[in-house]
Amino acid sequence: MTDASRLYESLGDFQKVNALRERQKTVEPAGSLVQKDRAIAIRALTDWGRQKAAYEAFVREFPTSLHLPDLAVIMTNGYFKNNDIRGLVSFVEQQPINQTDVLVLNTIAYQLAEEKRSLPEAELLIKRALTVLKNQPKPKSVSGNWDTEKQNRQRQLMNTYARTLEQQGKYVDAYTAYQEVINPDDADNSDPRTNERYFLCALRTNHATDALPMIEAAVQVGKATPGLKTALRDWYAKQPGNTPAKADAYVADLEADIKADQRDELQEKLINEPAPAFALTDLLGRTISSSAFKGKVIVLDFWATWCGPCIASFPAMQQAQTRFQNDPNVRFLFVNTREGGPTQRVHSFMDKHPYNFVVPLDTQQKVSMAYKVQGIPTKVVIGPNGRVRYRQIGFSGDPEATVNELTLVVEMLKEGK
Repeated sequence: MTDASRLYESLGDFQKVNALRERQKTVEPAGSLVQKDRAIAIRALTDWGRQKAAYEAFVREFPTSLHLPDLAVIMTNGYFKNNDIRGLVSFVEQQPINQTDVLVLNTIAYQLAEEKRSLPEAELLIKRALTVLKNQPKPKSVSGNWDTEKQNRQRQLMNTYARTLEQQGKYVDAYTAYQEVINPDDADNSDPRTNERYFLCALRTNHATDALPMIEAAVQVGKATPGLKTALRDWYAKQPGNTPAKADAYVADLEADIKADQRDELQEKLINEPAPAFALTDLLGRTISSSAFKGKVIVLDFWATWCGPCIASFPAMQQAQTRFQNDPNVRFLFVNTREGGPTQRVHSFMDKHPYNFVVPLDTQQKVSMAYKVQGIPTKVVIGPNGRVRYRQIGFSGDPEATVNELTLVVEMLKEGK
């Protein structure tokens, strides 16, 4: 019947195909077609209680089904989405190795760690993932070298394990775990946030000197967050015989080569266009006029409350603004444009968020059009000479890269580049 259904399918006679498949289900009530239908039905259930019951019945009836690994992922996500984290841990610990997806567990554990939620359970989940990975044969989904892929997964899981420990204040164990993730000989491919967390754990456990080679390498190749560079600068300044000025010089020296390369790249991106004059009213009712900022570097961020990438870039923009908060020659203006709704919506958004932004309202979109804004978010930087020198559309999703590039642009324009 299987061969016949395939033949009819190739002939395009789907009526006979369906009839044969229904006969197969009758003849073989525990066969692959019945299992497939049951698995699809379990996936489609929206009631969590009914889905769990249906899954448990499926396991009892078909304990060796090829659909069990996929269904296990569905159930794993179901426990997580329904915030039954203890139930999730119990479920995962009972699953056979061949039905456990370590990458799914890693994603869940990392999210819990980031949110500082159910941290002991997050630690148990990632420990289970590490145990499974150690004994796991090559999955069918992996086409390349399994040993290489296994090493990559091991580092991912250890990074999450270290994060769960760090968030619980277990800094000694976290530092040890981070050491398995960190590779001082491969700083180019390191993660800036992981580097920062590693160094902060090193500071808390009096291992800063041991971690220093990796941290210096990370700064030198541009894989250091602003927070990491600040922590390094503060630590260095406190060492015997050092001063804050020496610490600034130390970090600047580490960054010298990468900043020179970045400046060369940015030099090619700089433009030179007229900066149209503008006068807008901000959320506090003040008149914000470009004429008041002559001789200063002005950063314009065009945004709207409905724009996801705009909002996503705000933490990075807050960091960039903080970098220059004591510099009277740099001003940041967050120009609300293309809002398409009442001004109150902008007021409400700013009231709910801790950003100390100056928000001029471009209700008629005249300023955004004058500055050739084709999409939002768009960052525009005006130099001290009153010319538009930089324009960037969108948000890459990388806060560190955004802060670093914008900071370099501002510094270059202040220097008259």
